Amino acid sequence: MVDDDGDLQYGIYSSTEATIWQLSVDNSGFSTPVARTDPDGDPLDTPFDTSDWDENDWENYTSKVSRWGAPSASFRPISGEMANTFPQDEGWIVDGNEDEVYRLSQLSINRVTKILTARRKGSGPPNCEKKWHEVLFLLPDTIPWKIIWRSIGTFLTSPADEKVWWCLLHRKMYVVSHDAKWPSDKCRACGRHRESILHLTDCNRFRKVKLWILEALTILGVDTSNLSWHFAWIFGVDSNWKLLPEVPRALLRLAWRAFMADLTKVRREKTIYKPENTIKYLASLFASRILAYQESNNLFYLGRRYSALKFHLPRSAANKVASLGELDLHSGELTITVDLRGLLDDQGAWTDFNESPAPAN
Repeated sequence: MVDDDGDLQYGIYSSTEATIWQLSVDNSGFSTPVARTDPDGDPLDTPFDTSDWDENDWENYTSKVSRWGAPSASFRPISGEMANTFPQDEGWIVDGNEDEVYRLSQLSINRVTKILTARRKGSGPPNCEKKWHEVLFLLPDTIPWKIIWRSIGTFLTSPADEKVWWCLLHRKMYVVSHDAKWPSDKCRACGRHRESILHLTDCNRFRKVKLWILEALTILGVDTSNLSWHFAWIFGVDSNWKLLPEVPRALLRLAWRAFMADLTKVRREKTIYKPENTIKYLASLFASRILAYQESNNLFYLGRRYSALKFHLPRSAANKVASLGELDLHSGELTITVDLRGLLDDQGAWTDFNESPAPAN
């Protein structure tokens, strides 16, 4: 509204009392009534009397304000004069659906995520799902895509570790046969066959790496006699399309990262692919992720040891890493199995930080 001096002021109107109380509004939109009192507690300020206002007074001296938040909210900041405020809080629809009208103040991250997810669902599954069925000569709906998509991410892998496998699932992984700038479409590992995503899953130059992975999977408790290499290597499932445990899945995804890193090195440095390098790199990746997991548990323990908070780990933590070794629920120390340690030791990849350093001579 406009006061007697022509200045723009905010106020709150009471239709029952026909008054407008002037409001003091700060930059955040928080408002309080201007109601000063004298030392005796008597009010110095009085509301504007609107009992004798006519239609012209309302039209010439007042306008509505825009507020942020639902009417039921305990705090609704003032955004400004409604005619000059954009965007308004209320009156928004998504994808033309007028049955659901939103306020901008309602659009939390959770709600926006649900809206975007629903939009993507409407477009159907990604094309890679159908293509994998065709490439592997499988009947439609054979691959349990729901459980495979949900398996993304493990407690041993980072988003960077998962990226190559994610590109593999979407059939967006780099291969030289799709690179017009590369002089040949031959596999960077064997140099004989056309390089494709499917070829990389069973290239003969990858055989040594495959045997090392199968040995590691056996040590991790996987029944390799019940594995189809393609299904395990690509999707992280056994021959019955059941997900492999989390630790073996992490190993396979790290293997894809190590393999593609070495193929990139071959391309960049124009060298010959050596599977021994992939095995060493994979072993070091796997060992470093185990040690990082142990360190996080140890920090959890040390951070709570002298506090009133619970400092021991839950039993589920020990069950999760049972294939790796024995987890001390109190200190967070993980003692890996003798076989796994030997496998990593052979590649010079294991350092046991649980052991006390040898005394100096």
